[in-house]
Amino acid sequence: MLLGPDAFRGQEDEPREHPADSDTRAKTDVKLACKAVLALVSTSGGRPMLLGPDAFRGQEDEPREHQLFLTALLSFSRFCYKMITVSIVIPRRNTPPLNISKKELSKTMIKKEISELKRLFTPANCSISRICGCYVDGEKNKKTHMKEAFLSLPEEDMFKYFEIFRKCLSGSFGKNLLNLDFPLDAEKEGGTQEFLLQLRNSQLKDDQLLDAFYDRIIETYEYTGNYLVLVIHGIYDIPGKTLDGLDMDDASEEVYNHILCCICPVELSKPGLSYRELENTFGNRVRDWVVGLPDLGFLFPAFNDRSTDLHSTLYYSKNAGDLHDAFIDQMLGCPLPLDAGTQKESFQAIIAETLGDSCDYETVKTIHENLAEMLEEAKDAPEPLVLDKYQVKSLLADSGVEEEQLQEFDRHFDQAAGERAEIYAANLVNTRSLEVKTADVVIKVSPDRADLVETREIDGRPCLVIAIDGGVEVNGIMVKAGGASQEEDISGTP
Repeated sequence: MLLGPDAFRGQEDEPREHPADSDTRAKTDVKLACKAVLALVSTSGGRPMLLGPDAFRGQEDEPREHQLFLTALLSFSRFCYKMITVSIVIPRRNTPPLNISKKELSKTMIKKEISELKRLFTPANCSISRICGCYVDGEKNKKTHMKEAFLSLPEEDMFKYFEIFRKCLSGSFGKNLLNLDFPLDAEKEGGTQEFLLQLRNSQLKDDQLLDAFYDRIIETYEYTGNYLVLVIHGIYDIPGKTLDGLDMDDASEEVYNHILCCICPVELSKPGLSYRELENTFGNRVRDWVVGLPDLGFLFPAFNDRSTDLHSTLYYSKNAGDLHDAFIDQMLGCPLPLDAGTQKESFQAIIAETLGDSCDYETVKTIHENLAEMLEEAKDAPEPLVLDKYQVKSLLADSGVEEEQLQEFDRHFDQAAGERAEIYAANLVNTRSLEVKTADVVIKVSPDRADLVETREIDGRPCLVIAIDGGVEVNGIMVKAGGASQEEDISGTP
């Protein structure tokens, strides 16, 4: 990005156009960042400078004023992440404004952020101020309530709760852990996001809000047995970060004020024999009601880019194949995402419809290989690899699909997945094996040896041919590979 002396001049006091959790800090960040950029440009004698990935490398040991300058730049980028749409106009001839949507920016470093929050669920780092709960029976009746200061609980109980809370932040992104964005209507007065915001701001001290919260869950959560609704309030003083990623506890810039809700099944323990110590004998075990790990839960607000994101929530579902659509739609008010199975089925339908009669083994194998290569390149990325319509189209083109076959691609994609659908690449392909399946036979091949399988026409019949390399086993028994005479029989040559 090319920056000139007037790149940010006059923007120090611009008003904030979109709601955020801490307007004052955000505006201060803008002022600091603008002054810092102007200071940087002035030190260059008014000459434009090219800022690239290595622009600040090696400056970790610079004087404190330089460190403050770099911190201001980071603060400015954090401010941009909070905005729904960011438009930065660079004074450069024939250069259009850069439009970056919030959706494109909101997923950065999500794995590290979740790991950071999970580290809070320990006695030493605990930031939970209050825990509340409601026990609901199979007929949707409230049986009992709880409301405690979390740090007043016995240590043994705290560890059990920590296990539940950590589970709600565990899983595979795009499968059972999803970042959901609230629509604008949900953020209006009376909307689902506005209600959750009131609950968070109350710090779980308002009994009426809590009762209304439990009522909404009971109304929207479909479950046949007993369950426990747990909700906690936490305040996390986010430590600053040095350029090399070390925490600076005395340089906190923001407080992350949040709630976490977990819905846990409560079931009778299994029957069995137990040892009765007082009687020194064995007998039927007394069954009691046990709280299991959460079936679903959500964190509000989301913790994107190590900062509060009021426009999103992190959603967890134990079963990736059943995301509890009614709960997402009615309780959270978020657009329904495609579950992992539906994403894979939609992708398969898109390929089949696009290729039509040209959908052969070699083309599908190439698509699989290219997709696996993309996943391998992105395996160390902080966020999962997500493909939109245009990226899927590019994948097919790179895999040898002809341009004329791609003419109807957009229509096929919209019908199968939806115009604005985003598909998690990890849900589409098994990187450990390539599966070839007929009505009666299933063949699984290591992706790096997919060349061993090919299609041929033998005696007028389409056949799968597998090259024998290293011997053959049948039910664990090594068998002798076919000889020359058998090869002649297969090929049809006398």
